[in-house]
Amino acid sequence: MTKSEELLRKVIAASGFTPRQPQIALAEEVETALNKPLILIGEAPTGTGKTLGYLCGALATKFRPVVVATSSIALQRQLDKEDLPKIAQVMPVTWGILKGKSNYICQGRFRIFCDIASGRDDTTNKLLSWGEAEIRDKKTGGRESAPEDHKKSDWLSICGDYDECKKCKNCFYEKAKAQAVKSDVIICNHHSLMAHLMYTEVFMDRQPAFIIDEVHAFGENARGFFQRKISRGRVKQLANAASKAGINGFDVIQ
Repeated sequence: MTKSEELLRKVIAASGFTPRQPQIALAEEVETALNKPLILIGEAPTGTGKTLGYLCGALATKFRPVVVATSSIALQRQLDKEDLPKIAQVMPVTWGILKGKSNYICQGRFRIFCDIASGRDDTTNKLLSWGEAEIRDKKTGGRESAPEDHKKSDWLSICGDYDECKKCKNCFYEKAKAQAVKSDVIICNHHSLMAHLMYTEVFMDRQPAFIIDEVHAFGENARGFFQRKISRGRVKQLANAASKAGINGFDVIQ
């Protein structure tokens, strides 16, 4: 019996079930592909139990971290709240969710927005009060804890941006990343995977294994990541910042 099949049987038996043959086959193919190494493309119908199959296959090897990139938040939650806790019942394993910069306050951009934001309404003030408390109390600065009714345009004005990163002290994103990358399994979305492969070497300090789930969406997500867009709100923010800094040729845009 292979290591991956043995692990898969233990994990599923702990829940009172027995593994499906396609699960065992996927786990063994993942284990074999990583040990060769090879690129593996796997496909199975919904409900087969693919996630437990590929996780057990990857965790049966020496490669760490196992980086699992998905397209949907729902699958990330399933991995975080259902699949990995089951595996943790039968073997020691740690995991973390690695999110992109845009999921965290950038303290530099936050200060600029506080200075230039005009005509604030209650929703904007509530978001800024929350941000001040996050910075003051050294919390997470993560969007998931922000006021639920905050405006997308406001968030885009204060969140992290790879192209403008100044690597400020006590960066919320860097602290969250440092914690996540220590894990045996790193969960991220397609955009975050591409960002880290393009801008950082965070995965390469060890011997990573990469699993791209929901790969049918990967091509579209890749195009969305590498293209560049600029919105009216972004133009307004840049023009107002330039005007406030005394740079000639810019008028404040209301």
